[in-house]
Amino acid sequence: MSLDIRPNPSAAGSVTGGLTYKGEYNVTTNSPDLTTSVKGDFYIVNPDAGTLAGVSINVGDHIVFNQDAASPLTSAMFDVIDNTDAVSSVNTQTGVVVLDTDDISEGGSNLYYTNTRADGRIAAANMTDLNDVNYTAGAGIDGQFLKYVNANNRWEAASAPASSDTLDDVVGRGSTTTDSITTGGLTVTGDIDPNADATYFIGNESTRFISYYGDMNGAIRFKAKVDETGGLDAGEVVYIKGVSGTVPTVGKAQANSSSTMPAFGLVFADANDTADVEIITFGNLGGLDTSLLTLNSNLFVSSTTAGGLVETAPSGESNLIQNIGFVVRSDNGSGIIKVGGAGRSNATPNLNQDKIFLGNASNQAVSTALSSVNLSSFNNNLDTDDISEGTSNLYYTNARFDTQLATKDTDDLSEGVSNLYYTNARFDTQLATKDTGDLSEGANLYYTNARADARIAAADMTDLNDVNYTAGAGIDGKFLKYVNANNRWEAADAPAGAVSSVNTQTGAVVLDTDDISEGTSNLYYTNARFDTQLATKDTDDLSEGTTNLYFTNTRADGRIAAADLTDLNDVNYTAGSGINNYVLTYVHANTRWEAKEATGGGSAPDVVTDSSGTDTTISTTTGIEEVHLISNGSTAVTITIPSASTSGEGYKYQIKRLGTANVTIKTATPSTDGQIDSSDTFVLTTQYQSVTVVSDASNYFII
Repeated sequence: MSLDIRPNPSAAGSVTGGLTYKGEYNVTTNSPDLTTSVKGDFYIVNPDAGTLAGVSINVGDHIVFNQDAASPLTSAMFDVIDNTDAVSSVNTQTGVVVLDTDDISEGGSNLYYTNTRADGRIAAANMTDLNDVNYTAGAGIDGQFLKYVNANNRWEAASAPASSDTLDDVVGRGSTTTDSITTGGLTVTGDIDPNADATYFIGNESTRFISYYGDMNGAIRFKAKVDETGGLDAGEVVYIKGVSGTVPTVGKAQANSSSTMPAFGLVFADANDTADVEIITFGNLGGLDTSLLTLNSNLFVSSTTAGGLVETAPSGESNLIQNIGFVVRSDNGSGIIKVGGAGRSNATPNLNQDKIFLGNASNQAVSTALSSVNLSSFNNNLDTDDISEGTSNLYYTNARFDTQLATKDTDDLSEGVSNLYYTNARFDTQLATKDTGDLSEGANLYYTNARADARIAAADMTDLNDVNYTAGAGIDGKFLKYVNANNRWEAADAPAGAVSSVNTQTGAVVLDTDDISEGTSNLYYTNARFDTQLATKDTDDLSEGTTNLYFTNTRADGRIAAADLTDLNDVNYTAGSGINNYVLTYVHANTRWEAKEATGGGSAPDVVTDSSGTDTTISTTTGIEEVHLISNGSTAVTITIPSASTSGEGYKYQIKRLGTANVTIKTATPSTDGQIDSSDTFVLTTQYQSVTVVSDASNYFII
């Protein structure tokens, strides 16, 4: 038997994760509608064969969606698994077979992973076997260090850089550096404290952190732009007026108009009109003069002073009410207001004397004078039995309700929060929590081994789809023979003669693959064939067992955490106090990296003295920098340095004038070879004056 998986060549996706069985699919009635299927849904074709989006399907085939479907349905959205034949057993297992590596014995060539084998490979490996390490071992890199080159995305052998602070240097000696330090993930075991209060940021407007996990201890602010003539002062209350690009604009809030409400917070610091400003929307705002405010008093948006705060809620129906803060400290310079309640005025406004809230035709509460309400109908405890029915406003009857209800359906009744309407999504969600144990058996019976055995006991071989013969004397003594032209097994005469030997063996013959020559279709395993097929697979195609485990970062990290540098084949040293503060240096004579005493920040630059007294062109780029002493006497000379691209990024020239006449420094063609600090030339105008220029591969800059 075989399992024929036929992926569509145009399928863009692949099914990963779990599959969700959705039931049978009837190709004749196109039921159910497959255009609503999602990735991972699969159906079994029954009871008819046919075509789906141009793909032939047979009874028993599985339709598996490799992406969310849409209308019109295309063959790229699904794969068809030919399941008309069933596998009888896999590695002696029957039923629903799930294999992992523990179920497959290890052969003599293709071995499973073990720590010992992995350690053996590591011990035999060199650093250049790593994908992101590149150098050629030899005398050419004797004494060099590994340096990461971002342009090549790898580590390369390079001369030792000049001494500079790194993050390890700073942490190791407990010192500080003013240089910016870029590092990967950072884990700390203590506090992270700034050296000045309220001065620095974590993240910025253009490069934000995606999430913060932890408790907040401080105010919450948002950035805005001032839109208020005369600007804003610290502590003034503001509302959002509009937006400038993606930044909200703010002005002074005032409770006498809905156009200047609700308030969204207090100004953190003074800011001019159109300037950026920080708004405290929740939390403490300090450094204020709150001496005129009462300690522990609530603060409201003022209705009389734009941007002002008052301790008493504004009165009168025309004024809105919003509690925006609380006086934490009353002081003439160090006062504190806790901001809260931003973004929402009171839902119920003030109400004048002798007024009530009465619903209007828009279902809104409006202020209404009692004198305008007709109260006569409320006298004497009347009910509807005391009031005759008119011609327009009719009383309720069951008949009237039934008549009107007959004109309605569920689309006329909004869904509540408890009694919800049916949707496929809700059904699918609930169905996912159920199994057959939640549904009593009806006329459609559940599967049991006894029922299956009874069906098998009542079946003949001709009940199978791929077996065809007519039982009777006509096939007496015949055998079942597979006829490929008909795609089925048929009754046929036995082949002539009994088998006398198999591949030259007789008796109880036990063959293995070494006894059977390879044909042209069913090929034997080779590493090359395996490698070719393996290139189309990944570890998602084979479940992990309990003994032969797959690689994970955690497992690799565990092995790495248990390994030392000396486990690498081309690294050799003896750990201990004897190599304290040593560095790894490549020793060509031993073809390996060894611990050597650090020698500092590189070699001394070449020093060249030019006493020609004539114009000179420098053509050398020795080491990482050169020093040129120009002894030009009383003759003005021009020194031409190589183009910035020739010297390369980071290369430096130090040029010093020893004579009494000017020394002009330039490239041959400044427009193409590079300028010096955006100028075509630089002139040393005094004796013993010097300059150092560094290349960025395009121009030179004075440092």
